[in-house]
Amino acid sequence: MIILIIIGIILMISSAVSYAYEIHGIDIFAAIFGTFLICVGVIYNDIDDNPTALDVYRNKTTLEITYRDSIPIDSVVVFK
Repeated sequence: MIILIIIGIILMISSAVSYAYEIHGIDIFAAIFGTFLICVGVIYNDIDDNPTALDVYRNKTTLEITYRDSIPIDSVVVFK
């Protein structure tokens, strides 16, 4: 998955640079920076998998509790 994301970023940046060369009024740095921001937004949206209250309600998560000497010391919400 990460390899596909990196390949996509490289393709998007190279297409933005080639497009900027064709249009003389656009700064190359602005085209690359804009493409970078779009890529970061897409990647962040895809990676950001925090469980929500709706996920808990739909039974898509479990609660894992760590015990030490029969005393709960830690808990983690995990996607099923």
